[in-house]
Amino acid sequence: MASVQNLKKDINLLASELVMQAYFSRYYLKSINDETLTEIVEEARRFKSSYLGKANHPDGSGNPKLVKAFYKKIKEGLINDFDTLIAKVNVAKK
Repeated sequence: MASVQNLKKDINLLASELVMQAYFSRYYLKSINDETLTEIVEEARRFKSSYLGKANHPDGSGNPKLVKAFYKKIKEGLINDFDTLIAKVNVAKK
């Protein structure tokens, strides 16, 4: 159960990092506009709610092997989606 709690903390951290990078780019670097900022924050919100929903409701609750595979798949998807979203923030900076 502790690993699920850590996964949820990681999800929250990554979503917060996306929002922080977007605000930093907007207000400190002045490299993105308000519309892009809003779009990135909305994507971060969807990212967070999607992955928290998945973490809260694992597939194959009765079979530990299926649950382990499910969480492994979530972790891989989490990293891939975060990389995609942070790349959008970096492209918007240019």
